[in-house]
Amino acid sequence: MGLYIFAEGYYSAVFAPGAEPRVPSATPFQPTTEEMMAQYQSIIVNTGTSEISGSTVTLRPIIARSPAFVGGQQTSEFRIEGNTLTLTETTVVAADGTPAPGAAGSLTLRRVE
Repeated sequence: MGLYIFAEGYYSAVFAPGAEPRVPSATPFQPTTEEMMAQYQSIIVNTGTSEISGSTVTLRPIIARSPAFVGGQQTSEFRIEGNTLTLTETTVVAADGTPAPGAAGSLTLRRVE
């Protein structure tokens, strides 16, 4: 589940990958260290600029959950069919060029208004 917003050269993305629901803290707003780590690992958050060239979109985060991703980029091939956008990642790299482990995959988004 998540939300992507694309608007005139910018994007914002917040999503929880995987099928498992996110686990809340036993005490609301006061997670233990273990709960905080699990919560951090269960969500992707970043926002920044986007650039489209042909069927490739490049995302360059200005703010991200992972500080290493700020200044890096993600490139994906995209396909739009009706209200459905499919993104297939081709590269995800940190600001220093280090590739993100296990970042390849596809994401299917449905347009809602």
